[in-house]
Amino acid sequence: MNGKRLQFKAEGMTDQGIFTGHASVFGIVDLDNDVVEPGAFADTISTGAAADGVLIFGQHEDKKIPLGRSLELREDAQGLFIKGQISDTAAGRDYRQLIKDHVLDRMSIGYIARDYTIDEQGVRHLRKVDLLEVSIVNYPANTEARIESYKGGKQPMKDTETKTEAKTETKEAPTTPSAGLTEEQLQALLEQAAEAGAAKALKAIAPPDDEAKEDPPTEEGKAEGCEEGTKTADEGKGKEAKAATRPAAAVQRKYASIYMNTGAQQKEEKSGLPAGIGWVRFQKCMMRANKDYDIAARIAQKEYGDTFLERQIKAMSATSPTDGGYLVPEVYASEIIPLLRDKAIVLRLGATTLPMDRGNINIPKMTSGVSASYVGERRKAKASSAKFGNLRLSSKKLMCKVLISNDLIRSNAYGADQLILNDATTAMALAMDRAAIAGKGTEYEPLGLLNMKGIPTVDIGGAPDETTTGKMLAKLIQNNADTTKLGWAINGFAWEKFYNVIQEASGLYLYRSQMDSGKLNGHDFAISNQLPVSAGTTSVILGNWSEYMIGRQGSMESEMFREGTVIDEEGNTVSAVDEDCTILRIIDLHDFGVRHEESFAIGTGLTVS
Repeated sequence: MNGKRLQFKAEGMTDQGIFTGHASVFGIVDLDNDVVEPGAFADTISTGAAADGVLIFGQHEDKKIPLGRSLELREDAQGLFIKGQISDTAAGRDYRQLIKDHVLDRMSIGYIARDYTIDEQGVRHLRKVDLLEVSIVNYPANTEARIESYKGGKQPMKDTETKTEAKTETKEAPTTPSAGLTEEQLQALLEQAAEAGAAKALKAIAPPDDEAKEDPPTEEGKAEGCEEGTKTADEGKGKEAKAATRPAAAVQRKYASIYMNTGAQQKEEKSGLPAGIGWVRFQKCMMRANKDYDIAARIAQKEYGDTFLERQIKAMSATSPTDGGYLVPEVYASEIIPLLRDKAIVLRLGATTLPMDRGNINIPKMTSGVSASYVGERRKAKASSAKFGNLRLSSKKLMCKVLISNDLIRSNAYGADQLILNDATTAMALAMDRAAIAGKGTEYEPLGLLNMKGIPTVDIGGAPDETTTGKMLAKLIQNNADTTKLGWAINGFAWEKFYNVIQEASGLYLYRSQMDSGKLNGHDFAISNQLPVSAGTTSVILGNWSEYMIGRQGSMESEMFREGTVIDEEGNTVSAVDEDCTILRIIDLHDFGVRHEESFAIGTGLTVS
């Protein structure tokens, strides 16, 4: 804060407990390596979670009784402005006194990040957040977020050592600017000064000497433990330059890190476990605690000795259950997609993933090219024949149910967690591939490649030969598709057919050496038995998979159940109770589509006998 901080206390009046300040300041790289961008709070305070205000807590202890509530929230040029009132409770009176004594003046926010980007330095730029609460804290992540004024009564707050002198001066100086004002006028001026932070308003009601005494210690002076007024402007600038070159910390979710923030920059904020294991342990702790966050956090610490997981569970207590159970902490959910990429062929071959914040997205696409021609002088060029279409993705709900032995749930061994992770990611990958390749395109299911209109086809004629791959590639070239990075999607039957193709001239296997290294005719291939077999035939797909769009909405949700049933691959109903198992239910919202159909070619009629 560069401006003056105005503080007031009650003298002969009841303390109002009203304060103003900025709970978040824009453009500051905080101790969690985050930067809040202007506009990040616009939606949440207008129509979102904070539209009716938020509760105020102490030290983010939002499981306890709140201290008060916000009276006003708005964005200004500096950040998130808040006017709040601390209630007249036992805890509230303690915080009021600590604020008046200059002991507590820092603030922090609890929120869920909805939209953000990460720059080359690893700094996360928060562009849209859901504000959940504001806390008065000892050690904020954003060191510039603070209480700037406190209104406890009608008289300006004086330092303890000058209080008597100030009162005496007031009695002996009836000609001060405040003389002759009514109490209502004086109170109005004080409120104007507190809320706007205007130095002129302060001068209108207080002598110049008092104003100088009320200046707070500079931010730099506080950081170095110095007395008020002992640091020069040049020294402050030097410290600002040092802060600007502070090493970047690991990207993390700020609302989780506030539980262990000590005021110093965190060296590392990640679990240290192999990807996905933390997610499994999160689920197990929540199930064993019967979804009680406090108990789950204690289990994380006691059973696993995992303080990072404990903090993540505490952070998630600010969220509400959804139809899929509970949102997976971002730090763990972000680990699942790379794991799925190794198993879901549409991801492995390079499909493009896009966010769908509102559950749908429109992607423009050109359906025919632009015509161009040479023209003579004074002759008109032919009109452009470009035609444009639109690819609309609307989120569909993928629900996976995985049956897990309770022996694995009860075990804290790493191997047990790895088995659960493998089963869960395999189930999700198979479901995604099934829909991406052969989805029916109903209200509840995405449309798969094999059922999309407009994708060119090539008849393989029973079995592939040495011309088959050339024919499919030619189909793409004839349609002006980008062929710089293509990929094959095949199933086990097609793999066998291509692996055994013999070149007629040499009598040697044509593709074997390439396929042993993961290539088919020079392009990557991925195997999925989600490519269906119908009437003794199957298909193969060749295409530029970056043109395959996957829109994802929100974070993954999951929950464990001790009771319920699942349907196995043979169509049999399996009871979790009868099998001594637990059902892990995972929900992911997404949709699939192709931006340019001519970027793919489907080979049909390959026999499997």
